[in-house]
Amino acid sequence: MKNGLPDNTITSFAEDKNGNIWFGTENGLGVFNGKTFSSFTTENGLFDIVISSLLFDKSGVLWIGSAKCLCRYDGKTFSLFNDNEGMLFFRVASLFEDNSRNIWIGSSHPQAGGKGLCRYDGKSLTELVVPNFIMYLRQTKKGDFLMAFNNYPAKENFSMFRYNGKTLTEIYAETQPEINPAIFGMIEDNNVNIWFGTARGICCYNGKTFNYFQ
Repeated sequence: MKNGLPDNTITSFAEDKNGNIWFGTENGLGVFNGKTFSSFTTENGLFDIVISSLLFDKSGVLWIGSAKCLCRYDGKTFSLFNDNEGMLFFRVASLFEDNSRNIWIGSSHPQAGGKGLCRYDGKSLTELVVPNFIMYLRQTKKGDFLMAFNNYPAKENFSMFRYNGKTLTEIYAETQPEINPAIFGMIEDNNVNIWFGTARGICCYNGKTFNYFQ
């Protein structure tokens, strides 16, 4: 690419403790140090170049979710992260570290060859039963988790679930695309409202109702 990017399709971002901006693309991993861009591909030890999610954990390790696997980068080398049976992850779309430093991994649904939703406590991996491919995962200020996924290609809309550490509860799953479009991002504000970027504008969930703005 013209300025040193590995690809122009940017899928994810993460910032390290030194202020460097890392970004995932469909053709490798990139980093901007404030002046120049650098790239990592399979030639540099990266296991898969089609990257979908990035996370720097509190110890400074970079987690890299991709189409074919999940790996970690400690600043020197890349290493694969496997499940309890030594199997690779598949289509890792979301990575999140909670307040207890557990790493949450949202990947393709088990029926599609993935692991669904997993929690890694630093020693062992726990697989949780989820209804679909978790694409967006956030821990709220109250401590529970919100997870969302798009239902397409069957339907151009999304569903959302809440997990309180014990049970999984569906809180939104409309079936009409004009009411409930596909989403592309999720964030919680200081007033604990959940905001979504969707294909039909902005959606805000206040804990009781969903309101759309166009």
